[in-house]
Amino acid sequence: MVNASLNWSSLFGLVLLFWTPFMALAGVEVLSRGGKSKGLLVLIIGRYVFGLLCAGILFFQGWRLDPILQFGQMLLVFGLIAESLYGMSRDNFSLHSDRERYKSVYEWAHANQLSVPKKSITLWYLLTLAGLFIPFGGGLIVLFFALRRFSKVEKLLLELQESL
Repeated sequence: MVNASLNWSSLFGLVLLFWTPFMALAGVEVLSRGGKSKGLLVLIIGRYVFGLLCAGILFFQGWRLDPILQFGQMLLVFGLIAESLYGMSRDNFSLHSDRERYKSVYEWAHANQLSVPKKSITLWYLLTLAGLFIPFGGGLIVLFFALRRFSKVEKLLLELQESL
């Protein structure tokens, strides 16, 4: 029997559930640029899997925690979000980071009425959330496909920038 009630820990579990795929996709986008070690892939997978485990535990079992432990969990969740936001800003990640880095390519394509592929972080985020229905495996498969797609787009944008 599953016991769940809506309390502070359950809400922090939901926040973590929605933050974890975004954090993983940010790491995948940084990894697709190249220049980063493959150890980052292990870190991405670890944060994704353990973030989802923690989110599930908080959501389904958070009602058992007394208030001081719920406060501690809140501090941990907000600390994780703050740490990952700092890491993303340090890696120059944004939802439109490819448009900022390859501004000349996008301007040239717009002037010539051509389409340039985009990484579509929002689409991949929604696909990763949909992959949660297949526990862990679905989201990890989506993350690997996102890495392949982001790497192809990055390589194509780099080639276009060099040809300009």
